[in-house]
Amino acid sequence: MPDDDFIDLLKLLVRQPSVVGAEHSFFRVLQRELEERWAKITWYEGLLVAQGSDPFSTMFSAHIDRHGLVCTGPNEFQYAAFVSANRTDLLNNSVSEELMSKVTEHFNHEEVYAYEPWSGVYRGKGVIKKSYVCEFRNNLILEIDGLESVVAGTPIAFKDQLISLAWVIPNNRIHQPKW
Repeated sequence: MPDDDFIDLLKLLVRQPSVVGAEHSFFRVLQRELEERWAKITWYEGLLVAQGSDPFSTMFSAHIDRHGLVCTGPNEFQYAAFVSANRTDLLNNSVSEELMSKVTEHFNHEEVYAYEPWSGVYRGKGVIKKSYVCEFRNNLILEIDGLESVVAGTPIAFKDQLISLAWVIPNNRIHQPKW
């Protein structure tokens, strides 16, 4: 079973925002944690490589961004995945109006918070009150109470919902830590 230090590290990483297109602040936290564990860090565009004392003994590959929003104008917010990388899905197909329509109700009443994309500094919190497909932009627009002063380019993360982790241990039993 993972030790308490590992669990604490996971909690720290899950709490750090990493909205699509604004992962830099997460990389900075991850870099610090890896360097404290004696890893050598190399940065590439959109990629962080960590090497230990025996770099070819074990290799991991991970994807760290998560869904979120981005401010695209005065009190205007759009789903980050639909505005980054030419609005395509993982198969390089354009995001359909049908998909956008399906997710419009999904985000209502969700708590969100704005953060500075380079440092991760908290900029404010709000609640999604409404979302709809804009016929002129053919994109999903969200209205948020509480983030009226946020400037364009600011990433908006969904409030993390980490309550506890369940660990599967031998014999297919589940151990649920109490935090």
